[in-house]
Amino acid sequence: MQAVLSAKSPAEDFAGTEGNLLIQKSRTESIVVDAAELQYVQGKGRCSSIHLRANEKDEIIASSFSLSQIGNGIINKGIKRVHKSYIINCRHIALFKKQKHKKSLVLKSGVEIPLSRRIFH
Repeated sequence: MQAVLSAKSPAEDFAGTEGNLLIQKSRTESIVVDAAELQYVQGKGRCSSIHLRANEKDEIIASSFSLSQIGNGIINKGIKRVHKSYIINCRHIALFKKQKHKKSLVLKSGVEIPLSRRIFH
């Protein structure tokens, strides 16, 4: 039996398996993370910070890509853009807060994420 060679890199093949995401850190480096570990991605101008949580430990990975560039590759059924500066993993939502003119999500780790008025008001 002849093996079929893929034009994709081994990381892209691995990321395509169930539960994995391929996230670009820089132009020359990508990481593969378990989708369940991704809490949220916060955009900061032209850069982003990727917030992971595994085994009750938080890890932050800096990326030289904007939130939009990262979001194009990871937004799916359970991962949503909820604000101009945030993409969240819905698995990590603990609480929905509603104040007079402000709505937000609180993640299981205690981090509060604002919700866009355009999308949720």
